[in-house]
Amino acid sequence: FCSLSVQSIGLSTFRIYLDQKNSDSTFTIYNRDTLPQDCKLNFIYYKFDVNGKMSPLSKDEALPANNAHDRVRFSPKNFILSPANSQTVKFTLRRRANEIPQEYRSYVAIDCGVEIKLNADNNVADRGQIALTPKLQHNVPLIVRTGRLEAEVGFGNINTINNKVEFDLMRSGSRSVFGNLAVVEKSTDKIITDVKMVSVYTETSSKPYSLGLGNFKPDQVYLRFTEDTRYGGDLVIRQDVRM
Repeated sequence: FCSLSVQSIGLSTFRIYLDQKNSDSTFTIYNRDTLPQDCKLNFIYYKFDVNGKMSPLSKDEALPANNAHDRVRFSPKNFILSPANSQTVKFTLRRRANEIPQEYRSYVAIDCGVEIKLNADNNVADRGQIALTPKLQHNVPLIVRTGRLEAEVGFGNINTINNKVEFDLMRSGSRSVFGNLAVVEKSTDKIITDVKMVSVYTETSSKPYSLGLGNFKPDQVYLRFTEDTRYGGDLVIRQDVRM
């Protein structure tokens, strides 16, 4: 598992994926602090434009049609995490008869903070009212697929400038893609520069990227996108920078 950490809280994964073959998934939350953490989990949502720009969904906006709220159950949703301890959260796909193949998406907001007891003078005390320190929220993408879906990926608008290659990662089809981008030397297949954990969701047809060429000429390298097979895709696409 890949581990992420913001201050005192660590997570065992950066992405949750469920489908008909993988209907259960778990991830672990770690408390690295010396004080207990009060944690709450819930779904939140973002919207994306055609260029992949992400923005929060306002309170007045309806939930996206592809939200995963009713497609998944998970527990626990609220818990106290003691110091140097961990909590495993389990996610389970809600199966339905005659399900139409589709991709659903939400974000799991993991909101943890330290409980501190204050006295009447708002000073730390052994007894008194409870206050919470300011919280830092982790938002983990949750992807749910209810059948076989297809995607196509390619590279467009390739241009080299100032020892960099600029290009668009193009996506089409009925599902999102998630993986790693790289500039690779042709003669050795050695990665020169790369970007990990690249995602292009179904609302988006292309996203712009810029990667360095190192000490190589454009005709000595190629672009490669490799899907992460743990999250429902196995595409590997390559294209020469200069043809």
